[in-house]
Amino acid sequence: MSDIRIYLLRVESEDNQTIGVMHIYNRTTEIYSCYTLELPWVNNQRNISCIQKGEYDIVRHDSPKFGDCLHIKDVPSRSKILVHKGNFKSDTKGCVLVGNTITDIDGDGSRDVTSSSDTMDDLLGILTDKGKIIIS
Repeated sequence: MSDIRIYLLRVESEDNQTIGVMHIYNRTTEIYSCYTLELPWVNNQRNISCIQKGEYDIVRHDSPKFGDCLHIKDVPSRSKILVHKGNFKSDTKGCVLVGNTITDIDGDGSRDVTSSSDTMDDLLGILTDKGKIIIS
């Protein structure tokens, strides 16, 4: 098992989305951080809710739709939960989007994540095999 641990701290839960900060540690040293965008908490319901808090295995994954990304394994009552690139809440159906900053890109009143492709590339450079993700 890798010494990489990912901590996703959800910092703002809104009616239409959840904003978080992801901290990446190698053993006890923080080596990277970024922002996350998820759907709101709706009792872990598929396609409309973020996943429940907990600790999960996370592995690199090649998705037919999203390309290289990360797969959060064994989420109760859910499947195919990925960490992938995307800027807008409409880009997710329950997965975790990552980005460099949080801002309203398209002027719709909802905050979005920026530079998602670059952020995903950074994460893939760090997590070369597998690790753990703790979501709180």
